[in-house]
Order: sequence, then structure tokens, then C-alpha cells
Amino acid sequence: MEAFELVYSAYVAKGYVRPHPARMVYQPVFGLASSRTMVARAAGGDIVGTLSIVGDNPFGSQLETAYYDEIELLRMGGRKLAEITCLTIENAGGFRPMEVFVALTRFTIQYALRQDYDDLVMAVHPRHYRAYWRLLRAVPLGPPRAYEVAEGNPSICCRIDLTNLQRNMAPEMSRRYFSGVWQESQFRVPPINPIDHQYCCNRTGVSPDVAARTSPAAARDAA
Repeated sequence: MEAFELVYSAYVAKGYVRPHPARMVYQPVFGLASSRTMVARAAGGDIVGTLSIVGDNPFGSQLETAYYDEIELLRMGGRKLAEITCLTIENAGGFRPMEVFVALTRFTIQYALRQDYDDLVMAVHPRHYRAYWRLLRAVPLGPPRAYEVAEGNPSICCRIDLTNLQRNMAPEMSRRYFSGVWQESQFRVPPINPIDHQYCCNRTGVSPDVAARTSPAAARDAA
């Protein structure tokens, strides 16, 4: 729960979400078997970074509410997708934010490769885009748009091509992300416990039944 509370604190401060009594950011799709929430911890155990990865699924993703056509085009090309969301870095624990970012995304990329994902997609604020290109060779799938999920803040839908990432990265970043990989057992983390999923949904006031969610395609067609 601490990870979702950290996201809330950071997103409220940035104006990405409105203050809410639940003091937590949680999506029903986090309860899917293909979803995982990664955390980076300081030596004392405090969470200093988190992100969630959501495998492509019939219920869609928040990103599709603004970039449905771009995501659908990747699917039509036979690409296996996962969305990165709720990326938050806390400047605490004696670590520099960039150190936490690299550690967190390095593990996530290694995990995604083991799941045979072809692409990672995410919404990135335009002012951060150049950093994502420099570090992870993220490329835009469309122009900046107002992202309603983030209170209308501008975003760019970015794609990381995992199938070509290692060869496209700068040599220094390639070494940092692809040398000294973890043991296979470290990637066998189960999805969120159903009891915890129910608790998070109850706390944030959303349905724990992912199937109750309206897909982005259906919402767009009904508009």
C-alpha cells in the first residue's frame, strides 16, 4: 500500500491528481495477473521509488483514453505491449533520484524482457521527454496532448522498443541496463494478493471487478 500512497503524494504535489480522502492512487487493472508493482527501497526499508507495469489486456489502459489509435496500431502490428504507469521517485534515503530511476527501470526492463513484451508504452510529460530518449530511447507515438487522467496536464505517448533496445542504447547505458542481471528467481514475484486488491479498491472507491471497467474503445465509440 505504501507504494500507492507514495504515488498519491507525488502526483498531488505535481497537480496530476486531485486531493482525495483515500490518499492513494490505485487502478483496478493492477489486480490483473499480468500486472506488477515494482518498488525500490532504501537500506532502512523505506520505499524511494515505484512504478507499475500492466500487461496488455481486454479492458484497456488509461493511456488509451488519449492515445487509443496509436496503441491499437501497435497491436495490429502484432506487438506484445505493456504499459508503465505511476512512476514515482522519492528524493530520500541518501540516493540521488537518477540512481533510483535507473535501478527501478533496469529491473522493470529485465522483467519485461522475460515476459516477452515487445514494447513498453507510457505517458511522459513533455519536459521529461528528452531524458527518456537519452536513457531508454523512448520515441513519441503522437504529438503532446492534454491527458485527462492527469488532470489535463500535457503528455506525450512514448514507446520503448524492447526488441532493439540494447543495440540502440548509448554504450554506457547499455552496460548499466544489461550487465549483471538478477537471478531468475527474483523475477518470479506473484501479482497483488486478491485481499490487498479488494482493500485498495474499497479504499479508493473503485470496483474490484476489472471486467466492470469500460474499455477505451467502447468509451470512445459511445462519445
